[in-house]
Amino acid sequence: MCQCGTCGDDFNSRSDCDDHMDTFDHWVECETCTRQFRTQRSCNQHMDALNHREFVFGCQTCNCIFPSRAAADQHMKHKRHYKYYCSQCERRFLSDNRLRQHLKSKFHVGTDVSCPFCNAPFVTASGVTSHLEYGTCPKADNWNRETIRQMIQGIDPTGLVTNQQIGGHNDESERYYATESALDGTTWVCYICQRRFITRAALNTHVNSSIHKQKIYHCPNTRCCDKEFALLSALFIHLEHETCGYARFENVPNVYRQLLDAILNDKVVTGL
Repeated sequence: MCQCGTCGDDFNSRSDCDDHMDTFDHWVECETCTRQFRTQRSCNQHMDALNHREFVFGCQTCNCIFPSRAAADQHMKHKRHYKYYCSQCERRFLSDNRLRQHLKSKFHVGTDVSCPFCNAPFVTASGVTSHLEYGTCPKADNWNRETIRQMIQGIDPTGLVTNQQIGGHNDESERYYATESALDGTTWVCYICQRRFITRAALNTHVNSSIHKQKIYHCPNTRCCDKEFALLSALFIHLEHETCGYARFENVPNVYRQLLDAILNDKVVTGL
């Protein structure tokens, strides 16, 4: 009996096995020279004897190289040499962005931002603001996207974070519904952004979301950032990502508290 070292099939003779390996290219090749072997074991013996291994798997932190991904992973795990690694939690991440998001999570930052009404804990200013904007606080029935907009504009006459709104109507109470003209064959099309939806209900949800609402807020970093937002929580997300450098992530809750204090105490905001 003879066995193919690649797929494990058994053959009655070596010639039959060789024919199979030739047909399906199941020979095991040396990583350096052109020698071929019937099994990985015999190939490994050859490469070890002649130093023919191609060390292509490197450590993400140091200069060590390894003959296999498994060996490299074992080294990095033992030495904690992963490039995107949280040593406190002993967790690895696939990208720098995911690691940074982890370091900004409740596992490291805590939940020191709380709702002023129901005391629900949140990790970020954007989280508690979204909680209020979407009317999910059980003890703040009159707080939603529109009432918050009115309150913020009331305490921000100089436009630190708000734009002059076109028209003075309440757009929170307005609902838009797709007509038959939005149906393009088998899909429903948003006339503003041309996105397609399978159902009319999905399109209605889309057009009444914050995506196409008037951009009421702007980044306070007016010197080098022109970002505008339909939601206050979206503004906080922008600041938390530190994309324009206006505030450090850990300082964004202070901006939230300043605005909240001005709203609750009916004070004008003069600076952030």
